[in-house]
Amino acid sequence: MTRHLPLEVISQVIAHLEFDELKRARLSCTALRDLVSPILFDSLSVMFFDISTHSRGRRRLALLKAIAKQTTTVGKYVRALAIVYPFETSKPDSRVARLILRFWHRVTSGQDRLCSQVMTWLLHASSHLVSLRSIHWGSYDTIAR
Repeated sequence: MTRHLPLEVISQVIAHLEFDELKRARLSCTALRDLVSPILFDSLSVMFFDISTHSRGRRRLALLKAIAKQTTTVGKYVRALAIVYPFETSKPDSRVARLILRFWHRVTSGQDRLCSQVMTWLLHASSHLVSLRSIHWGSYDTIAR
């Protein structure tokens, strides 16, 4: 299909697709995969509060692991990385600060095994995120969804 249409026409069609339609288009052929992947993988969020309980969190974790282990090349498209921890900080107080410090202490000391594994994958994946322009680190309420 893409051999018979000018790239400008295909780009215009892609611009009007919803996220789920982009995912399906990416799977249809290699030409569309190459055009759609930079759009789909422009940003990656690692949300520590849903990595084990929500399917979206597990998919993001699987993608991060694949980038770290070099079983996928989509890391080259990621321009923004968001690392989100599970505390609201819209009204910072000492209780929230203590929770955040305790959480990151558990991660860095290896007490929270899954989160420690995620941090290891983040470190390994970082060298494959060649287009990375920004890293956002914060709580869910402070990082745009």
